[in-house]
Amino acid sequence: MSSIKILFVLNPASGKSENDFKTEIEAYFKDKPNFNLVFFYPDWDHHPHQQLQEELKSDFDIVVASGGDGTVKYV
Repeated sequence: MSSIKILFVLNPASGKSENDFKTEIEAYFKDKPNFNLVFFYPDWDHHPHQQLQEELKSDFDIVVASGGDGTVKYV
């Protein structure tokens, strides 16, 4: 079975949660070896749209935005 490549765009500055979403996501997929997880954190001060465009040059099957409305709009 081929691997499913997922890009998680995480905005740790979003909200007031103390959760470490990367750790939670990795724990969820721990026993699912057919998933390839990639985590991306936008640098909002240094051309974030160009950063994401570069990252998306890889062939992802799924892109997930985690943050607030601004993060979803960004993605």
